[in-house]
Amino acid sequence: MIDAPRGVKALLFEEATLKGHIESRILSLLESWGYMRVETPAMEFFHVLSRGLDAETLKRVITFTDPAGGGKPLALRSDVTPQIARLAATSLYNRPKPVRLCYAATVYRSQIPGAGGRMEVYQAGAELVGLSSPEADAEILALALESLARLGLADGHISLSHAGYIKSIVDELGLAEPARAEVKLALKKKDMRGLERALENHKTSGPAREALLAAPTLFGGVELAGKAKAVNKGSEEALINLSKIIELLVKRGLGAKVTLDLGETRGMGYYTGVTFEGFVKGIGKRVLSGGRYDKLLSLYGADIPGAGFAIDVDRILDHFTRAGEPAGWAPADATLVELNDAVGVDALAARLREHGFRIVQELISRPIHEIIKEAAGMKIMTVIVCGDKDTPPDMVKIIDTADGKETKAHAEDMMGRPANYLHRRKVK
Repeated sequence: MIDAPRGVKALLFEEATLKGHIESRILSLLESWGYMRVETPAMEFFHVLSRGLDAETLKRVITFTDPAGGGKPLALRSDVTPQIARLAATSLYNRPKPVRLCYAATVYRSQIPGAGGRMEVYQAGAELVGLSSPEADAEILALALESLARLGLADGHISLSHAGYIKSIVDELGLAEPARAEVKLALKKKDMRGLERALENHKTSGPAREALLAAPTLFGGVELAGKAKAVNKGSEEALINLSKIIELLVKRGLGAKVTLDLGETRGMGYYTGVTFEGFVKGIGKRVLSGGRYDKLLSLYGADIPGAGFAIDVDRILDHFTRAGEPAGWAPADATLVELNDAVGVDALAARLREHGFRIVQELISRPIHEIIKEAAGMKIMTVIVCGDKDTPPDMVKIIDTADGKETKAHAEDMMGRPANYLHRRKVK
């Protein structure tokens, strides 16, 4: 057997090109907002990485030992955010705050038994470190939505919650484990009967009980934030914070792209403030997630707040691939053919590439019609012939592979104004 392990796969031409295009679009947008790109190592000491992981991600860490390092446990990167947190708490500690960082990376996670799934996941994301405010959260949320729009996913929307709201209510009830786990599981499943049963079994009562029972019903437009009940200082502060963030998003014209889900418990032990997930039409699962993690950096020695998000490039790549994209993908924009020892072919190829065109130089001596047929089959739009006997030495023949139409142009003119003669294949 020479198959790849389950959960990993090679990306061939079209997918690899599309993946690069997705990442490039995301990163160019993030950089246009002042986010600086960083790259983190693919492996870490397990004890360093694990301190910044939530319980679910920790279960899926892939570990091994370092023979050259005395057998110390190492781990493949399963989440980039803890690595960013360590960078911000150490190498970037003295930089003026906030620090805006972005990345594109592959994370590695073991498969869930019985569930399968990918073991390597492509992500791109942004982190805003050093500022805890509604304005910072609104920027992260706006950036997440614009990232989807930049990819052509204009119908993207955000489901918004707040880790502090549910946590404060559960704390008010005084529930201990395993009662807390029962309540969180029922909330996660949006199981009202299970939630009522758990609260009844543990003899809860009062405003906190009623607020918790109402939380799963607070799902919908941002106006629902005004209907949520505060039962203590923590839940009140969470609602005030959430209302300010919503106000800022509405001011940015993004109110219609945001829904509330105040019964959400995702990352309740990891996030400290706003949490969110991003969805787009046609993809059944979330395509991005994020939130505020003000205690994470303290695990790496610095009491600095932070917030960010990660985009699941994998799911977006799969979505585009199923939709038949990249439409019209081709390995090159033109094939350049040299006949009769024509002069200046390499210079022409170099100049066209400098202008951003992808040029393949024909290496096999064969009839022109075969070259045109092969280029057309590969969706290469143009064949440029240098040294054709029917063409003056200072000119080239340009052949459209779709219809065989031929035109001629001066080589110098083509080098100076190639866009007049060639067309780029664009990935959507």
